[in-house]
Amino acid sequence: MSERWARRDIITSIIDWMMANESAITEELALRAEHAARAEWGGQQLYLARTSEVDRRARQAAERRAHVSLLGPAPIERISRDSGISRRTLYRLARRGPPEG
Repeated sequence: MSERWARRDIITSIIDWMMANESAITEELALRAEHAARAEWGGQQLYLARTSEVDRRARQAAERRAHVSLLGPAPIERISRDSGISRRTLYRLARRGPPEG
């Protein structure tokens, strides 16, 4: 799966941005802020949604390529591993066809 599609924890993302853009934020302060935020949210991880138009089109292109691979002799496990698309999604593509767009 593309690094870009990986789910990114919002707390980590915000702290990384703050450290990159504000020299007064030290590693220690960042860790304290992260611990406080996670304590407030009960340790839950919150994720950023990656739904930009560019990401959506890239995902659809990857699904179309995987759908073409499904028409060949390769086992679904290998297609899943090579494309980074889950087997569940590949089975859905096999039933419904590639995404439009």
